[in-house]
Amino acid sequence: MTAPTRFRTPAVAVLPPATAAWVLVVAAPHAGTVPGTGHGQLTGWVVMVVAMMLAPALPMLGVLRALAARRRVPGLLVAVGAAAFVAVWTAVGALLSASAAAVRAGVAAVPWLAAHPEVVAGTVVAAAGAYQFAPWKNACLTACRSPRGFAARYWHGPTPLTDAATLAGAYALSCVGCCIALMGVAVAVGGAGGSIALPVMVVLAVVMAAERLLPGGRRLVRPLGAALLGAGVLLVAGPLVG
Repeated sequence: MTAPTRFRTPAVAVLPPATAAWVLVVAAPHAGTVPGTGHGQLTGWVVMVVAMMLAPALPMLGVLRALAARRRVPGLLVAVGAAAFVAVWTAVGALLSASAAAVRAGVAAVPWLAAHPEVVAGTVVAAAGAYQFAPWKNACLTACRSPRGFAARYWHGPTPLTDAATLAGAYALSCVGCCIALMGVAVAVGGAGGSIALPVMVVLAVVMAAERLLPGGRRLVRPLGAALLGAGVLLVAGPLVG
């Protein structure tokens, strides 16, 4: 089965909401608003997840569509899978929201850090770069690039709705493990706002999709990690040597 055939129906269902989410991100007065900024917390996060993560989940949704092809309501099963995928990322957003609030409170309590937010940003960026080299990142990326493995593990047949949700939820967890550090950078940049927020979010979305979808996507992981490490070190070093 060719890729265009396998992805046709999921793409029709997924691309319109993903496109609409990007329109919201671009057009909203607070386009960089994400969890932890105090404005539209989880709503902003869900919009960001739909914009940045739903389209790269097409391989998983395509596998789910193939499994559901002979069921009475295959489109419903794909929709359940997409909803489960977004639900897992929404839960992750709640955790990131709480973490971001804790970090902001800690920074506000230290006058020097409050005066040098680039140190905190640089630490986040450097940590994301280091994560690109972690074995867990590699394991989760491998899983993300092989959605058929989730079908073999979680699709049993007699309970298709439960199987669809379980399969998509497990895939979403592997996606979280693969992309959580880069999404953390998106959260940090989006929370900071400014003219650089949207371009950074677009670049991160493209990179995360490329890592998971392109044949040579794995080759991007370590160069990106090195670039993020270097950028993070420079951001942290500026105030320290200035």
